[in-house]
Amino acid sequence: MKIGELSRKTGLTRDSIRFYEKEGLLTPDQRTHSGYRDFTEAAVTRILAIRRARELGFTLPEIAELLQLAEYQQGDAKDVHERALHKLADLDRRIQALQRMRDSLAELAQACGGHGPRSSCPILESLNFSEGPKGRLKNPMIS
Repeated sequence: MKIGELSRKTGLTRDSIRFYEKEGLLTPDQRTHSGYRDFTEAAVTRILAIRRARELGFTLPEIAELLQLAEYQQGDAKDVHERALHKLADLDRRIQALQRMRDSLAELAQACGGHGPRSSCPILESLNFSEGPKGRLKNPMIS
C-alpha cells in the first residue's frame, strides 16, 4: 500500500509517517520503480503500536528500544518490565512537578482576584517582570 492508504488506515498524517520513517521507527517494505514507498499490513500494526506507546508516555527513543525488544524475542521479559517501571517512575515525577506548578498557580490566582491595577498584580510580581526599554517586557531571569 502507498503512504496515503497507510495514512487513512492508521489516522496518522503522511508527514507523521515520514517522520517515523526518518526516525527509524518504520521502514517501507520496498519502493516502487517510480520511487514511491510501498508498505504492507505489518506497517499498520507497527504504527498502531507506536501510537499506543506514545499514549503511554514513551518517547521515540524508548519506543525504538521497545520495538527492538519486540523484534528479538529471545531473552527475558525483564528488560521490558524494567523499562515500564522506569517510565512509571518518570511519569510520577512529572505528575508531582505538574501538581506543584498547579498549586503555585492556583495560589497566585487566588491572591490576585482579577481586580485593581496591574502594577500591584501578585501574579506579575511573582514572575518578577519589570518594564524594559521602549516599553517591552523584560524578564530578568532571561538574559
